Amino acid sequence: MRRMWLRAALVAVLGVSVTAGYYAFLTGQRLAQAHQAGRAFDAGAWRLRLSLAELRAAQQAYVAAGQDRDYWVADVAARIEELAVELATLSSMSTLPATAAALDEAASLIEALLRMDERARDHAAAGEELMASDLIFADGLDLGRSAADQIERARLIEREAVDAAASGRRQLQLVAVGGAAGAGVLFALLVSPFPAGRPAATPDAPEDAATEGVRAPAPPEGRLLLDLEPEQREPPAAAASVSRPPSIAPDLRLAADLCTDLGRSANADELPPLLARTAQLLNASCVIVWVRDGTGNALRPAIAHGYPAAALARLGTIRCDSDNVTAAAYRDERLQVIPGDADTPGALVAPLASAEDRAGVMTLEVNDGWETSDAVQSTATIIAAQLATLVAADPSG
Repeated sequence: MRRMWLRAALVAVLGVSVTAGYYAFLTGQRLAQAHQAGRAFDAGAWRLRLSLAELRAAQQAYVAAGQDRDYWVADVAARIEELAVELATLSSMSTLPATAAALDEAASLIEALLRMDERARDHAAAGEELMASDLIFADGLDLGRSAADQIERARLIEREAVDAAASGRRQLQLVAVGGAAGAGVLFALLVSPFPAGRPAATPDAPEDAATEGVRAPAPPEGRLLLDLEPEQREPPAAAASVSRPPSIAPDLRLAADLCTDLGRSANADELPPLLARTAQLLNASCVIVWVRDGTGNALRPAIAHGYPAAALARLGTIRCDSDNVTAAAYRDERLQVIPGDADTPGALVAPLASAEDRAGVMTLEVNDGWETSDAVQSTATIIAAQLATLVAADPSG
């Protein structure tokens, strides 16, 4: 009976995870498409304003001394056709009524500008250059400036709509991923009975930031460097006798609060206290966020908790094609686990990957065998996924 119940629960968890993963994938694609459409609209609005400015400059040549009026009349006619095509293209890209209204107003102003152009040409052809100048430099200036303002207004409306939609989709994406992870953690808790008379293991609070340098490992012995050859990464024989503690699981309430605060964070400057909470939640003594450097071929340590600044600076970079778990987690976008033993803490390496880019990895030095817990591994993966929205790789040099 219990086995049947476990199978049903496992099927339910897998269904929730697959559905959430597919939804997160689709949301990522829609975000990329929305950003691409927004950039295309910005480019179209910029070209339209530039064409309008060039048209105005050509009109002023009607009354400029020493200029061939016939040449500039033909040039203005060609620019009018180009302007009409660009305006129609931009109107077809608009997605909001307010944007369409702003572009319609711009079209009306441009139409008035063209009627003014006809009168200015007639005056210039009749030798009435003063009347033509008055139309071009007074009425034409006002009409051209107003049309450009309406085009810019349409661009800002579209940009705000794209940003608002992207923010909403990111929140839904985080909710879906968090729900799937929560279902997995709940299943792990349900199928892992606590030993009688033995309380669940809880992580000790990390030491104060001022004293973290006392116990932080010095490179290259520190596990968070994770730059060992595959043979060297194998745990010693004594580690084989260490069984996986089934009762290890992070505090779900603290995990939910941390994920909420990560979702509310606006930039990477707010990360240090959040990394400290991550370390406490996952019983980790050290946490390092590695980002891809400007060369695009290596990872550098960017932000850390539990690791003194001087030691962090001595770590150097890790090549992305290196034969170690840090580089492997970055390349494969999969969580890597290094089991610990009686003398050496374990480690987790979680990739920082989003729909647009792979920014780097998060490494954790984990105590008391917590790295072997499925619940701890799932929680670390969720936190890394949210960090990926705040941490960016270095610009390419």
